[in-house]
Amino acid sequence: MSPLKRKQLNKIRSELDKVDNSLIKIIKKRSNLVKKVLALKEKKKSNC
Repeated sequence: MSPLKRKQLNKIRSELDKVDNSLIKIIKKRSNLVKKVLALKEKKKSNC
């Protein structure tokens, strides 16, 4: 592989890593919100 193509490939991989990290953060945040919703629903169920 030519040095130019390797450099382009490394740049693209770096961008992919950034996107992956952003997705992981978003998924973790969503999971935490889902846990909060479930906790509230459990409290509501036990109060009825």
